Amino acid sequence: ERRASGLAPHQKAFVAAVMKEIETYGQARFLLADDVGLGKTVQLGMAAELIALLADRPVLVLAAKNLLPQWQGELWQMLAAPSARWEKGRWIAEDGSVWPGPVTNCPRRIGIFPTSLITAGSDVAEPLLEMRFACVVLDEAHRARKSRTLGREPQPNNLLDFMQRLARRT
Repeated sequence: ERRASGLAPHQKAFVAAVMKEIETYGQARFLLADDVGLGKTVQLGMAAELIALLADRPVLVLAAKNLLPQWQGELWQMLAAPSARWEKGRWIAEDGSVWPGPVTNCPRRIGIFPTSLITAGSDVAEPLLEMRFACVVLDEAHRARKSRTLGREPQPNNLLDFMQRLARRT
């Protein structure tokens, strides 16, 4: 059952700010770092859904593997936004229907993909770098960082490197 409570004022303000940036500059980059329980998923989901509708391109959500079902559930329950999550080489839609790969054939406008495949350096994620996205959401963005090695210049970890390359396609 979908909750029809609407967005809270702080959530509306965030979505409005994102849309204003896109309208003004043609793009937007935001870091959302609210406390737990303030509805970051629904804020990002609403903004991503609006962006996808306006841009007519897909949205990619990158999140920890264990959070993929939560993302998908909240998008569906709170926003009635269909999505598919990548799991074990296939896409699984919000209604439980299954589409075998490739990763570039997501059956929904919003695809939710595990960051663990990126951090592990899996080739499965590489085709995503050839696609164009209306919006990319990186959950737990603090995991994309430079690694420090004594006596060497800090280097981006796999997730940060992937995000830097993906930013050019978004």
